[in-house]
Parts: sequence; C-alpha cells; structure tokens
Amino acid sequence: MLKIDNVSVFYGKIRALWDVCLRIGENEIVALIGANGAGKTTLLKAISGVIRVSSGSIELDGKRIDGYPPHKIVEMGIAHIPEGGRLFAEMSVKENLELGAFPIRAWKKKNHEIRNVLRIFPHLRETQLAKTLSGGERQMVAIARGLMSKPRICLFDEPSYGLAPVVVSEVMRVIRSLPNEGISVLLVEQNVHIALQVADRGYVLENGRIVLEGNSTELLQTELIKKAYLGM
Repeated sequence: MLKIDNVSVFYGKIRALWDVCLRIGENEIVALIGANGAGKTTLLKAISGVIRVSSGSIELDGKRIDGYPPHKIVEMGIAHIPEGGRLFAEMSVKENLELGAFPIRAWKKKNHEIRNVLRIFPHLRETQLAKTLSGGERQMVAIARGLMSKPRICLFDEPSYGLAPVVVSEVMRVIRSLPNEGISVLLVEQNVHIALQVADRGYVLENGRIVLEGNSTELLQTELIKKAYLGM
C-alpha cells in the first residue's frame, strides 16, 4: 500500500535520513520507534509532503507521491496527526473538526462524519473552545480531525506524549481499531512497549537509519529493544 524506498532527507547540509526503506500493508499497524532525534518525525513529514525528499521514492498503491504538496497527499488518503495535536486554540471543537474535512469526498458529508468521530470520543463537546481542552482532549480532537478526511492511512506522531495512562489507553484503543475501519497506521511512539503491543510490525530508526525490523513479538524479544528501550 505505502512503499518507501531508499529515502534520504537533508536539512541544509545535515543529513537526517539515510536510505530509509519501509512498507505498510492494507489494514496494518506499523510502529516506527527510536530515540529523540532519530529522524522519526522527519520521515512522517516526508511522507505527508511537508518536507521534500532528497533522494529515493515514496509510493502509494504504486504511484509516486514524493514531490506532491501536502494538500494533494491528504486528498490521496494520507492523514498526518502531529505531535501535540496542533489545534486552532480560538476555534471550537466542531470548527477544528470541519478543517479536517478538506477533501471534497469528506466535505460533502462533514456533518455525518462529525457525528461519527464524536461517537468515538463521546467526552468531546462540539462547542467547547480548543484552548480550554485538557491535553488528552486535545489529542482526541487531533485524531478526530485526522479521521475527518476519510483517510486510508494515518500517520501518528507521539500520540501518547504527555498524557495520563488512562488517556493513553483510550487513544491506543482507538488506534488499534482503525484497521477494522479500513485504515492503515504508521505509529511513531517513544513508549516502545505500548507501540509494539498495538502494532503488527515495527521498524527501529537510529541516527536516520533503519537498523532493525520485524513483527512486534519478535522485536520485543531482541537484545537491542530490551537494552536500549525497555531497560532490561
């Protein structure tokens, strides 16, 4: 479904990604784990068109999408939920959600989709201003806004960051349910144990390079994961 081949990215003269290869299949959750500064967010930005790749290719269903602007990539079915949610603070929950219904396929049914996403997150109130939401509520609105575009793939950047454990459980429950709705997931997450519990497969990114990949059960048993990320 999504195929990343030998992707490299530079920030000026600094190389952030080195020939990264990654695959995401239909209705699959794939975790991308690594330390701060490893290049995880850079890869998500490259996929969603926020930054350009220096070399390599990104394909969706066999069609190259690297080089397309972000709004075109959203129209193609890729939603990027950034770290921290990045909501419009002075807008209501409903207004933030409406902004997610950017593609014409979603805009035509935006009211129906708002009802759908609010059923997923029943604690949210349409009229509440984003600036008055708790951290967990902001993350829920950010996820709901991403789902408003009716994506085929969701890119999550640190969805558990700064959240209470009970909220993390709720967020991960929603992420785990997305393949049942026909949505694949690329999950960037520093909480390695949670990420690999949710994901089918995983990749480990270190210093801009993929150093390990495999199914989640296998990765949890590797010495690299145990020592570097689980403190075992």
